[in-house]
Amino acid sequence: MGKNILIITGSPREKGNSNTLAESFRSGAAESGNEVKVFDAHKNRIGFYSAPVLLSEDDNPEAQELHRLLCWADVLVLATPVYFMGVTAGLKTVMDRLSPYATSDGKKCFHVEECYLIATATSADPHMFEAVCMEYDYLMTKLGIKHTSKLLVGGVADEGAVFDRHDALERAILMGYSVGKIGGVY
Repeated sequence: MGKNILIITGSPREKGNSNTLAESFRSGAAESGNEVKVFDAHKNRIGFYSAPVLLSEDDNPEAQELHRLLCWADVLVLATPVYFMGVTAGLKTVMDRLSPYATSDGKKCFHVEECYLIATATSADPHMFEAVCMEYDYLMTKLGIKHTSKLLVGGVADEGAVFDRHDALERAILMGYSVGKIGGVY
């Protein structure tokens, strides 16, 4: 039986490198029988964290839609380019707003068991991902998500540069294809 996968993208570039890898993940996941939905955190502004409330309590329709998707999902994928050592503003807002889903009220509907991080950077320096990974790891701990994986791809500056990184594209497809198969091929 397939999983319900929610991919949350944060790139302002529709055909950016992190979005391209997210699409590769999506295609692998769909091919192996999973249902996949995408939420664009750059286009769909949910509003900043101002109180520890679930997104469903927000008057913003985009926030309510994200709440519905979070309650539907078994698996979460966060995809972002690295901007100034961190995730994009849209994805940062989503990550901040996930905090209430670690509470007892949030756990009533939020049942994500696996999470994946897809991040790209212009620099090939692996240290470029340290802050992003630290924030991601903390969020996973807070939400109680134990099964996680990361795809970190540096040295892809120009839009479409990731197409020259066949290893990264293949890994994204395999990660998607392996969803639900903890200890799978990725």
